[in-house]
Amino acid sequence: MKLGAHVSTSGGLSKSIDRAQAIGAEAIQIFASSPRAWKFNFPKEEEIALFKKK
Repeated sequence: MKLGAHVSTSGGLSKSIDRAQAIGAEAIQIFASSPRAWKFNFPKEEEIALFKKK
């Protein structure tokens, strides 16, 4: 069984990986944008690449 958590993406997508590792999570769930807002900001290519690298 894998244990995970919903982690914040505040500060960038890659920060969610750092937060998950800090709590020992093996899986994460993130919201790509605020679930309470219609506005969506696409992450920059550099941030996506860093997320994938981690």
